[in-house]
Amino acid sequence: MEETQVSSPVPANGVLPESCAVLHGRFPLLWNCRSLCVTSFFSCCLCNCSPCRKTALPIKFFSRRNNTSRTTAHRTHRQVPPTAEQRVVRDNRMSWLVVFVPLFLMACASEPASALAPGSSRVELFKRKNSTVPFEESNGTIRERVVNSFRIPTLVNVDGVMVAIADARYETSFDNSFIETAVKYSVDDGATWNTQIAIKNSRVSSVSRVMDATVIVNGNKLYILVGSFNKTRNSWTQHRDGSDWEPLLVVGEVTKSAANGKTTATISWGKPVSLKPLFPAEFDGILTKEFIGGVGAAIVASNGNLVYPVQIADMGGRVFTKIMYSEDDGNTWKFAEGRSKFGCSEPAVLEWEGKLIINNRVDGNRRLVYESSDMGKTWVEALGTLSHVWTNSPTSNQQDCQSSFVAVTIEGKRVMLFTHPLNLKGRWMRDRLHLWMTDNQRIFDVGQISIGDRKFRLQLRPVQG
Repeated sequence: MEETQVSSPVPANGVLPESCAVLHGRFPLLWNCRSLCVTSFFSCCLCNCSPCRKTALPIKFFSRRNNTSRTTAHRTHRQVPPTAEQRVVRDNRMSWLVVFVPLFLMACASEPASALAPGSSRVELFKRKNSTVPFEESNGTIRERVVNSFRIPTLVNVDGVMVAIADARYETSFDNSFIETAVKYSVDDGATWNTQIAIKNSRVSSVSRVMDATVIVNGNKLYILVGSFNKTRNSWTQHRDGSDWEPLLVVGEVTKSAANGKTTATISWGKPVSLKPLFPAEFDGILTKEFIGGVGAAIVASNGNLVYPVQIADMGGRVFTKIMYSEDDGNTWKFAEGRSKFGCSEPAVLEWEGKLIINNRVDGNRRLVYESSDMGKTWVEALGTLSHVWTNSPTSNQQDCQSSFVAVTIEGKRVMLFTHPLNLKGRWMRDRLHLWMTDNQRIFDVGQISIGDRKFRLQLRPVQG
């Protein structure tokens, strides 16, 4: 499919006009990019105000009707600019609708933009080789311990409390090291943060680890699924068997209180529950070995089911994906019957117009997107706009990457957002983070939202609205 794009000039200083930032500053951020304020990229795609016309991003448009591409301006989405009173109401309603968390990988993290738009702020929650967590020693004493690296981030809103979850990788950034699940939470819109270790590892060896958290929020509770390992030093997919593996589910409960006009919050964590007993020895004749969550944020479906995307390794090391769900608020869990092709991993799931959509990483190939209208019993590959745009590196033999994939409502319009690096440098570099937006009929490549070619990812999470 051929692809063309149109673009309009961007101010030389890389900052949106103040009127545009004020008018469209409805999206609180923890990050913004050098060339264009991310706070207003939705508006540049969805409205026709004068500032947005002057600073429009390059837009790629794909028509689902005939699978051909054409270009369009955003003028087809004309809106009347809101009054000041309307803006206040909308700001309150949309507060923390979409947030971005940088994942600081390996040896570097992205640098901030030179200027922040009005109403935006930048917070570095987990700083490599600098941030500390309350580490419990074997004798029960607690000390602040510096963490080498934080990876696999998720940011959620739990009953008005912002909660950030990440792997605390104490000694190195690698997967096979001493790792626990760290949590930071804020009840005052990010002004102050408390830090906890939500899930400790078993402390059996120097490579004891709980890792790769996948998080569901339901009411005032967080359901965190992690993989636990103690002795193995290679990738979970390469283990000889599942003897060193245990999938753990931990539930946290947020409690808020108010005194003297100030709101405070605490998170209490239950004991880890092993889900290993429910894991079948085979699926349709495929001998299974281990499973972990898709990582990142999972969902509560419209029917109330808690839904985790999971990735499963068979005895030969091949990986495929499916969903695991609960119909009784997490008391019991079932694996859906349908599955992806082999080679799919790190799935992200959302619900769209009554269907589940699962978006899969595929190393050395384009991402595979599936749809299911029967809670994962059957899956059909999505061959429309989604599969045409959301691909990995143009170099077909490179490693792919975890992505972020969410559905949100913007100005009454339901859309899906997706972030993914272009990986132009190949292998594990994961550079040039891009963001896409679609209503499942048209796709907008919003463009690069990272600075330069730095190596990092962003976690998207809708938290209200």
